[in-house]
Amino acid sequence: MKPDPAPPPERLALTAGPLPAPGTLPRPYPFESIAPTREGFVERDGIRSWYAQFGATGPWLVFAPVFQIGNAYLLRGVVPWLAQHFRVVVGDLRGNGRSDRPTSPEQYSFDHYHADFVAILDRLEVDRAALVGISAAAMTVLRVAAEQPERVSHLVIVGGLASRLLTTAEAVADGKNVLQRMRADWPAYLDEFFGICFSEPHSTKPYEDGVVRCGAAGGPIAPGWGVGGRPVFRRRAGRSTQGRADRTDLGPVLFLVVGGGLDRGCRQTARSGRLWPVVVGRAR
Repeated sequence: MKPDPAPPPERLALTAGPLPAPGTLPRPYPFESIAPTREGFVERDGIRSWYAQFGATGPWLVFAPVFQIGNAYLLRGVVPWLAQHFRVVVGDLRGNGRSDRPTSPEQYSFDHYHADFVAILDRLEVDRAALVGISAAAMTVLRVAAEQPERVSHLVIVGGLASRLLTTAEAVADGKNVLQRMRADWPAYLDEFFGICFSEPHSTKPYEDGVVRCGAAGGPIAPGWGVGGRPVFRRRAGRSTQGRADRTDLGPVLFLVVGGGLDRGCRQTARSGRLWPVVVGRAR
């Protein structure tokens, strides 16, 4: 007999209320105030990833899908306005939103996330764009900029990081601990994660949206950065990188790092300092 589930955390119960069934999305999705100019799915190896374009004119502005604890709904406060000036692209990573939810852990790797994102760019025939990477999705846009620099005009990194492969015993242990907590008590993990990300004391709305409309729509999936894929950056031959981040040449691209001082999860000041040495060449 399975033990009774633990009661939800007090903050979650008072702020968000009962969690919806897994896979439940707001209607309309992803935004209430604007409909997509076009939307659809790209398919790779039988796995479908959803995307949508908002706005029919202007330069391309593309948000890389955030990792599975979130989905495109998180962008509802900015995309309707941006779509008045840009062709804005959003999407859902495999495992949340309208994208498929494969059951094999091997389907959740950084290589798959990167390839899914590039497939969306190809489907929409995006020739040159400003790319936005939020949190771990920063790795996706950085890799695109490193491998296809002619395709990237600007990079915006929001609360981002440059590498998260589990290459040390300490990192592996930390990853296993996170996964164990996800599987043991998913509501408690959602409360912990979004409580750290959205620490604004004057509004609980971002926390509620994160827990109810993003985290609850996915599930405790193994973090893709822990199961494989090559690093975002590779060392350059003949250069010592001891004691600093690996480096890459992103070419002529405008580069902006954004972080929130109260976001205890991103620790943005320290991470920004590690990103700048990585981005060399003519980034500015």
